[in-house]
Amino acid sequence: MFLQLNFGGFFRFSAPVYASAKMMSRVYCSDGWRPFSHLSQTVFPDCARLAESDTPLMEFETLSGWADEELKSLIKILPDDVKAAAEKVPVAMEPKPGDGPNDEGLVGDELGLFEGSSAAEEADPADLPRIRLFLANIWEWVEEDEQDFRDEVGTTFLHELGHYLGWDEDEVADRGLE
Repeated sequence: MFLQLNFGGFFRFSAPVYASAKMMSRVYCSDGWRPFSHLSQTVFPDCARLAESDTPLMEFETLSGWADEELKSLIKILPDDVKAAAEKVPVAMEPKPGDGPNDEGLVGDELGLFEGSSAAEEADPADLPRIRLFLANIWEWVEEDEQDFRDEVGTTFLHELGHYLGWDEDEVADRGLE
């Protein structure tokens, strides 16, 4: 079963129904986009809404729009093998970490995070891969500069994609993605 997800109203993709319990803001149903609250947890037990944040909605929508534009442009120019991997792994855009199942170990200032099995590993249905981008943290990191934000979204995405491809921190750094 596939479900189309919408993060922040801009970035849409189709993925198997396995999104982490607190990452989805809206789902695409046969009758169109609907807030998750209209769906039963018994129908989609592993799905929920986008985490609440102190980031104003308009700011997050702007950031997610810029990030979406950047990712679409970036994926178009990737080598075919890397592009294929990038198109397989779901991307969640969130203001900040805090509501993921493994977030208790995070500091809170992370720019992105790869979770799940790498492309080289056999995917465990309970631990499927995804990339999480923390847009408010990236915005703060680049001191609220739009072009720097767009650049950092691309760098952070490629860094996390490297982990999906099985690269450790040293291999990611060797490729200039630190």
